Amino acid sequence: ILDMAKGPANVQLLWEVCQVPDYRKIGPQDHSDLVKQLYLFLMADEGTIPADWIANQVDQHQRTDGDIDTIATRIAHIRTWTFVANRVEWLEDPDHWQGRAREIEDQLSDALHEGLTNRFVDQRTSTLMKRLNEKDELFVEVDDDGKLHVEDHFVGKISGFMFTPDSESAGLNGRAARSAAFKVLSKELVMRSKEMVEAEIGDFSLLADGKVLWKEAVIGQLLKGDHILKPKVTLLADEQLNGPPKEECEAKLQAVVDAFIAERLAPLVQLNQAEDLSGLARGVAYQLVENLGVLLREPIANDIRQLDQDARGQLRKFGVRFGAFNIYVPILLKPAATQISRLLWLVHHEKVDEGQAWELPRAGLTSAGYEKAIDGAYYKTVGFHVCGNRVVRVDMLERLADLIRPLIAWRKDKQSPGEQANITNHEPGDRAETPPQDATRDEERQEKTKPDEVGKDKTSAPKLEEAPLGATGDGGFTIVPEMMSIMGCSAEELADVLQSVGYRATKKVVTTETVEQTPVEEDISAQDAEGQGSAETQEET
Repeated sequence: ILDMAKGPANVQLLWEVCQVPDYRKIGPQDHSDLVKQLYLFLMADEGTIPADWIANQVDQHQRTDGDIDTIATRIAHIRTWTFVANRVEWLEDPDHWQGRAREIEDQLSDALHEGLTNRFVDQRTSTLMKRLNEKDELFVEVDDDGKLHVEDHFVGKISGFMFTPDSESAGLNGRAARSAAFKVLSKELVMRSKEMVEAEIGDFSLLADGKVLWKEAVIGQLLKGDHILKPKVTLLADEQLNGPPKEECEAKLQAVVDAFIAERLAPLVQLNQAEDLSGLARGVAYQLVENLGVLLREPIANDIRQLDQDARGQLRKFGVRFGAFNIYVPILLKPAATQISRLLWLVHHEKVDEGQAWELPRAGLTSAGYEKAIDGAYYKTVGFHVCGNRVVRVDMLERLADLIRPLIAWRKDKQSPGEQANITNHEPGDRAETPPQDATRDEERQEKTKPDEVGKDKTSAPKLEEAPLGATGDGGFTIVPEMMSIMGCSAEELADVLQSVGYRATKKVVTTETVEQTPVEEDISAQDAEGQGSAETQEET
């Protein structure tokens, strides 16, 4: 080659070509032949390495088959061509060949990494299989996060009573890992089952989708049972947990769920088990339990009218209140109770998946907009009455009825003491015994004028001398701020609520004097009443 290099320029070029490193390590003669060939190409008229020649040299290394040594040799060869490609003056398109060489080298590097990993796994598998055959007792370790190690080899993860094998192990390696895991898994699950059976009720959690958690792992799922208060609970466990340990876990899980229900829905559980109820009272109790503590009054109005005071007293012992629109148990409207009522309703009607998208009114709201995509029975279960385009908490709806009742009863003319008593002296549990439109309300009110259980005389109330705020004196009333306050809505929304439960909205002409004496919330636009002077109109309900 030196004989061919005549002149300073050729000697410089020869010096540059000789700097091509011998990554291939084949032998001195082979590397010299490569240098010579490169020099001849560069000394030719074109002055560059032919594209077809370098393409042939590069492409023959684009293979990822073979063992680790073969792949390592290909990487050494391609690095030689990576060096050549970076001499931009030697090639017509150096950018292309730089990218091509880098791409092949990356592919070979990945293949080499995979080969080395498999070699390590094969060694781990051989060691693990040998110890499996040699040992009756294997060293098992379970991390806090559930990772299972057998003889210091990671074989998978345990969550609750479910085992997930190592996903990175396949073929013989995977079978070895699973064999090692299954050999120790049964013992580990039995130990966990004993711990779970002895755990306190407070160590468990019940999620909104019906899953039961223990130690932050899912171990059970609620399913529809024979009774809405008795859902089935299935234990989520691998087949390695069987026999008495599994049966004990299932019994514990059922006891945990029953305890949750008994604690948060105590009045319903007691009603369901009550033996001292008879006749219609038992029938009402049965319907209350089936409806999880909130029962629409209208469909059973005839039964309610036939309940005598003794029967009502039997139900009141369990916290039952007879409202104008609902028969309900106020304590079951608390968040903890409504959450489990919601879950039991969804489970019993097999709508758990669908119900996860049903949002409840935010805690603290007494009314909210009605989402028509949500089942009305679902709203009732969580303590809300569907009223037109809104849903109203049942106790707030009864409170609204309590506010309205004396306004309707007040008259401008003088009233008798007995009539006044029917308005003002009902017990808190009795004030809303009948809906406003119920034709039998006078009969029931007369019944309540009788002395009650503690001997109070309900006929000795004083007369009402001043008009209550909102009373019109003719059997109607106007919307006042207190009504909107307890409903948490505007006057227009409240009017929609009132009409949906049976009140009628009318417009009447009243004099300015009357308006001053009876303040109102809503004033409709002023107009002349057929030319008979100025007057204001207001909406009266």
